Amino acid sequence: MEQERKMKTGIECINAGKVFITPEGEHEVVRDLSFATKENEFLVLFGPGQCGKTTIINMIAGFEDVTSGQVLADGKKVEKPEPSRGVVFQNIALFPWMTVERNIKYGMKFLTRPCEKEVEDPKTGEKKTVVTYRKYTKAEKDELVKKYIKMVNLTGFEHSYPKELSGGMKQRVAIARGYAVNPQVLLMDEPFGALDAQTRAQLQEELLLTWENERKTCFFITHDVDEAVLLATKVVVMGDLNDDATEASVVEGLSAKGKIKDVKEGDMFNPFIALLKAGYGTLAYRDAWNLFDNIVVSENLATGSTGELKIQPVGKSKFYGGIFRRPYMIQKEGQYKGYPLRTFVGNDFQGGFSDHFPVYIYIAK
Repeated sequence: MEQERKMKTGIECINAGKVFITPEGEHEVVRDLSFATKENEFLVLFGPGQCGKTTIINMIAGFEDVTSGQVLADGKKVEKPEPSRGVVFQNIALFPWMTVERNIKYGMKFLTRPCEKEVEDPKTGEKKTVVTYRKYTKAEKDELVKKYIKMVNLTGFEHSYPKELSGGMKQRVAIARGYAVNPQVLLMDEPFGALDAQTRAQLQEELLLTWENERKTCFFITHDVDEAVLLATKVVVMGDLNDDATEASVVEGLSAKGKIKDVKEGDMFNPFIALLKAGYGTLAYRDAWNLFDNIVVSENLATGSTGELKIQPVGKSKFYGGIFRRPYMIQKEGQYKGYPLRTFVGNDFQGGFSDHFPVYIYIAK
């Protein structure tokens, strides 16, 4: 099947923010979010409830405007929904009066495909080939619907109505409908969150197989760390983590271990737990160091279980994480001598870098 367009840069958020105006005043939901997807990547956005994940997917889909920063798709600013970005919601949004076949086919009425046409220049008489777009024929739509029904294992249920399907089957229909519009990016907002554990596990496996076959970029939201680790080629962790590496929000919320030998399948490894316990920090407050800046890696990068990339010690130290700290980044005098040299204090420019020192890790074969 021909693709309508080629996604060059995937989805990119650049310092994106969203503020809602409520009767009580402004409510900031997302602040300074930056990340980018690569083509054919399976990116999972992971975070606790009420941290802004659904708002982010709505901004990427074009359902919500950004208040600050930018959201780009294929290098262009997202301003409205487009077929190049398919969406699958947690609340299964099927039309109850339509069959499985018609639900999947619904979005395809807006779908076009490129076709070449030879035209003659009226002035020079020279013939040239131009690319135009046309709608899919009924036969082409029927062929695609058949393909995606087979892909989600619903052959034989083409003429069934949503009320005749289980929750898992309904979600399969929603996934097929998302793929049927030939998106370059498929956005999925906790699509398995309302399903029982057995059905969820089955659909996770099926989704991975579908992704491997279709090679579409997937942007998946979840609050389940096991689901994030299972599905993702890249994980973006959401949350205002003004918490130290040893606090429950990191250790329990992310299942982040401080020692590689303690990391089991489904766990994460946080090399900055050891640094904090040794007295190192990135942020000084009331003459004490905090370490709010964490790089957390999955089990395969911590243990090298896949036999490929693995986190490495920093230099000749015993630590697997480093804090980038140079003399020009440190306050030289005054009340905050020894603290990170800030860029601003109020409206006064200090000429510094940040009130946090940056952190880093090494990953190699």
